[in-house]
Amino acid sequence: MAQSRQQQSAQVFEAKRQELMNQHPDLRKDDSEITKRANALLRQHPANMPDGLQAAVNGALMQMEAEKGKNASTELSELQEQYNKLEKKLSVTGGYTNGKPDGDKGFDDMSDDEQTQHLLRAAMAHDDDL
Repeated sequence: MAQSRQQQSAQVFEAKRQELMNQHPDLRKDDSEITKRANALLRQHPANMPDGLQAAVNGALMQMEAEKGKNASTELSELQEQYNKLEKKLSVTGGYTNGKPDGDKGFDDMSDDEQTQHLLRAAMAHDDDL
């Protein structure tokens, strides 16, 4: 009687294992990420019932998705930082950061006298080019 329960349990376990491998073909590969993670979860929380297999596979999938999200978040932060630097370098006014490009003051930041001098220099330079 006990042996028949063990056989029945083993058959149910194997059926569940085959079902999961059909749903997730990477489970057939011993070196796949999902197989490694699912096996690690089964070792941490031994369970011989089919639900334990399902829980291990679900846990492995969640771990993998969480890692993808974390990596994507890090990559987004790095790309946003690069974008901000490039925008600042390419923008005449220094981009949305309001940082000024290296060099002279912007025209709007000059006093009235400085604006007058700047316009006079620009007009003389233009006349010299003619």
